[in-house]
Amino acid sequence: MAPNVTFYRSDDGALSVGHIDGSVLTFENQGGAAPNRTHIVTIGPDVLFYRSDDGTFFVGRIDSSGHLIGSQSGSTVQDWTHIVTIGSNVLFYRSDDGEFSVGHIDSSGHLVETHSNRVAPNWTHIRAVGYNVLLYRSDDGKFSVGHIDSSGHLVETHSSGSASNWTHIVAVG
Repeated sequence: MAPNVTFYRSDDGALSVGHIDGSVLTFENQGGAAPNRTHIVTIGPDVLFYRSDDGTFFVGRIDSSGHLIGSQSGSTVQDWTHIVTIGSNVLFYRSDDGEFSVGHIDSSGHLVETHSNRVAPNWTHIRAVGYNVLLYRSDDGKFSVGHIDSSGHLVETHSSGSASNWTHIVAVG
């Protein structure tokens, strides 16, 4: 099967899985998921659905017939404002207090936390740039660069300032 794409509608939880074959989008499966998910990210072949207001999450994988198959449902910390995939890891960050958590999906499809701590609050943009992570704060132009080490810890490698008020930051290449 060609690469998959997942369509999700938050208000009612409608879900459709398709794939692109050549230049044609074909839908394989339509179904439902829990409504009001605020973040959906891929971590390798897995898909993480997260709802910020109550911290509930669902981990699944699209099987060879185009069906989303669940491997874990649960709850974690509420109110994550950013969820970013960095390599095979996922970074959860809450802007108001700077709390973060790093984890990965294990071979049985379960979300496993490897590190949590606090960094500076109010980062407005968090982007994966290859295997690095860029944190940027729009109001003062401060940025920080780091990576997730082999033990799953977030390690800061550089911080400085740049121009303020950038509205979009996109990794290229």
